Amino acid sequence: MAKWGEGDPRWIVEERPDATNVNNWHWTEKNASPWSVDRIKELFKDVHVNSDLADITFTEVEKCDGEASANNRKGKLIFFYEWDLTIKWSGKLKDGSDKKYTGKVKIPNLSEENDVSELDIKITVKDSDDEGDKLKEIMQKCGKKTVREQLAKYISSLKEEFSKGMILPKKDQVKLDSVKTLSSGFNKKINMTPVVTENNKQIGLKIDVTTLNITQQFQCKAQEFYDAMTRIEMVTAFTRAHVKLDATKGGRFELFNGNIVGQFEELIPGKKIVQQWRYKQWPEGHYSTVTFNINEKNDHTEVNVVQTGVPAGEADVTKENWQRMETNKVAIRLKIRRYDNFGLPEVTEKTVEFNADCEYNILKKEIQNICQVGPEDNKVIKLRRDDEVLVPLSFLLEANDPDKYFYIDICKINYANKATASLLQDAYIDSVCQKLRNMESRIVKAELLLPQLEWRRQAHMEETVNTLSNRVSFLNRRVDELLPAQWRSKMPQTMA
Repeated sequence: MAKWGEGDPRWIVEERPDATNVNNWHWTEKNASPWSVDRIKELFKDVHVNSDLADITFTEVEKCDGEASANNRKGKLIFFYEWDLTIKWSGKLKDGSDKKYTGKVKIPNLSEENDVSELDIKITVKDSDDEGDKLKEIMQKCGKKTVREQLAKYISSLKEEFSKGMILPKKDQVKLDSVKTLSSGFNKKINMTPVVTENNKQIGLKIDVTTLNITQQFQCKAQEFYDAMTRIEMVTAFTRAHVKLDATKGGRFELFNGNIVGQFEELIPGKKIVQQWRYKQWPEGHYSTVTFNINEKNDHTEVNVVQTGVPAGEADVTKENWQRMETNKVAIRLKIRRYDNFGLPEVTEKTVEFNADCEYNILKKEIQNICQVGPEDNKVIKLRRDDEVLVPLSFLLEANDPDKYFYIDICKINYANKATASLLQDAYIDSVCQKLRNMESRIVKAELLLPQLEWRRQAHMEETVNTLSNRVSFLNRRVDELLPAQWRSKMPQTMA
């Protein structure tokens, strides 16, 4: 035991005037995500790329998905951030035509695990012609450098901004005037919202708001509904999207990939939930109050949803979304492109609703009806995301972002009959036959390798069993050696 006054300082509880996180020993965390989104958008707003050959400017940040946080553990600052970014750019050649080109820069791996110099930066241009390709080449050389410089500024400012107040002063280092500004707590997470300066702070902004009052019935018990709103695994299953949720008083939540955010104000299991709630497109900083009053009946549960402070212009959409919660409907924006006619494709836009639990065959039939394509028609329906990636039809039921849409392409199938088969080139037919022969050869090789794989698997299992058996025998011998004699008669017989 250490003598008085000679103990390890890490384990000595020092007096602090505010009684908060003594010795900075506990883990504290600041949420830096909202600040980071604003900072990244600011760093790429109308930023010019330094080049003698072209005038290129980053116009805006199209996509900023991820999170960031600052953490203090045992007096050490740890920063976590992980972002998937898409940035738009536009420009033209100085010695070329006056045509303006646009494109995108994609950075999928901005995180504390990768140095800025190691980032995977992909450059694309919308119109790929001679001038467009030259601009893309300039972006590869000069644009990437600008991107790395701006992201380095983000990382530096993140550490500078969120280092403030993370390491609390020790005894005799706290000024009495500053004590009153500190709040006591028990290792709670601290939410850090962006700082608003006096220059850009809006004063006297008045928002026309209204109140929604909706009563719905659910075929479940009251506690089951409460769990579906407060347990992260059930909320994730219900929303079919990425969820962040801390179901405690004052705990934050993010639903539908950050489209809905807020915090819990009151939680009474099976009875009541009160939230501060906002949709991302509402005026900055404006929150509504949502109250769920849960009342269990004999054969169902009745839920009364009262939402105060809803912007009047968003009331109808918000009400529809609450009502859709009862029917479990998924609203999807479609852009239907018809390639089954001659000429350019005809494009029509529709917003449709599907039951999130419908089976594949029912979904396929509904899509065929929407596209006016019969099962006997020589036509095929292809589904693509808004980035033109081909996906299965079932992806429609996983749609969770109202700003996203899907393409549906309708194409005609042309069969090669006897009259047209003779027109196929011999080289094409030979190529197809060669591919079939290669597939047959690979199948034969796979069949020959199966016995070897089975033998290797069996040998590996025998080796593993022998190793475990040797270790058990060793432990049994050590137990026999170390066990007191008077205890041996009371112990079960050791394994062989």
